[in-house]
Amino acid sequence: MILKQKISILVFVFVFYCVSLVLGQDAALTVGKESLEGDPTAAPQILTSDLARKQIIRKEYKLVSFVFIDDDNITEILINGKSQEFEPNTTVTITKKYRFQKGVSVITVVATDEKGNKREKSFLIGMGVTKEGKSASGAQQQAGFVWNAKLDIAFEADDNPTLDLSSPVSIGDIDIQGVIPDSEQPDTRYSIQAAFIGALDGVNSFAGFKQITYSKSSNDFLNSQTIFLGAGYNKALSENSIFTVYYMFMDINVGGSDFSQNHFIIPNIEFSSSDPDGFYRHMFGLTFASKDFAGDELTDASQIELKWEYNSLDAEKMDNFRSIIALGTSDEGTEESQATFCSFDFDWTNKWESGLKWDAGFGFQYRDYKNETPLSENTGLGTTRVDFPIRISTGLGWQFNETWKAMYNYDYVFNLSNKSPYVRTIHGVTVSGLF
Repeated sequence: MILKQKISILVFVFVFYCVSLVLGQDAALTVGKESLEGDPTAAPQILTSDLARKQIIRKEYKLVSFVFIDDDNITEILINGKSQEFEPNTTVTITKKYRFQKGVSVITVVATDEKGNKREKSFLIGMGVTKEGKSASGAQQQAGFVWNAKLDIAFEADDNPTLDLSSPVSIGDIDIQGVIPDSEQPDTRYSIQAAFIGALDGVNSFAGFKQITYSKSSNDFLNSQTIFLGAGYNKALSENSIFTVYYMFMDINVGGSDFSQNHFIIPNIEFSSSDPDGFYRHMFGLTFASKDFAGDELTDASQIELKWEYNSLDAEKMDNFRSIIALGTSDEGTEESQATFCSFDFDWTNKWESGLKWDAGFGFQYRDYKNETPLSENTGLGTTRVDFPIRISTGLGWQFNETWKAMYNYDYVFNLSNKSPYVRTIHGVTVSGLF
């Protein structure tokens, strides 16, 4: 039962990630042009997270920050043919506020370094118009409808798929060892996950699936399949704030049998800002979930979670820092599974359009099961069951272009628990892309 709870949590994390690609996003559309003169590998990088190569916007005013990076000093920057004032340097940030008229506007940016290497990028912006096409971000549009399709394929080694106790383990004054010998725990697994995400005039829709298959027949009971679908709505409250809400249905099958059908309602409010140093976002949200389990021995369950998510994008280095703080209550259909929790997650990723990728993360959670007794009360964790899982993760890979990448990921989790301690390592290669 505990394993199935953890599988459902992992699946929800993936689904939430896929859905977040849509909510609050601008309608980025079609590839513009980029030209190079001189040595292409030495030409200055032109970066911005405020504009896509081609996009439809709804607001008249937009603050845009451009970041220019090169190994040599950048000596000239032209924006729509006008020379910009700045001190020559290897990193330059320029912020401008644009007022767009109805129709189509083009912003052309040219950067030249001291060796004469030049790069040009053009951004096509439509105000109150629609176009057909495909974007470098994978977004597609027909008659105002924008969509993304995301695909992830992974092969991983899992050294403790059943979350069995390492042996031997001492909990207070009790010595225990795992049911499964450590030498028999490791397994490999394949996973494929896909999501289709669409948006039209503030209304979002999404659907997808995830499948995990372990190699050993003894772990067939861990294989899982999940199908999800839903819809959402986002509305701008001001120039720097947006309200989003969506509903999601999720059907989970574990070990070849129906496990649960879950319903989620998630309202969020988001506040964003930017300055020459970077871009910032605060999102406050609630998650209301109901769970209908297939087994007769389980009762219907619920979950309530309050969350604060913070994102910071460094304009100079194009580094993204993300933190999530959440607290709430949950249960999995039994009295013993009723728990309160608080969690903290901190992750860093780089946002280059191509080249070497590296990320790192750290997180921990405190989960108190008020109706379950521990194996021992002599641990300092109290008189009820307490789980304290800690996550350390990193990844190294390559961004082939703006839509495809391959990553080697390493996750190490250890649970300091007075009931169910374990250590688990998952590592492997994931190929991800947008269509």
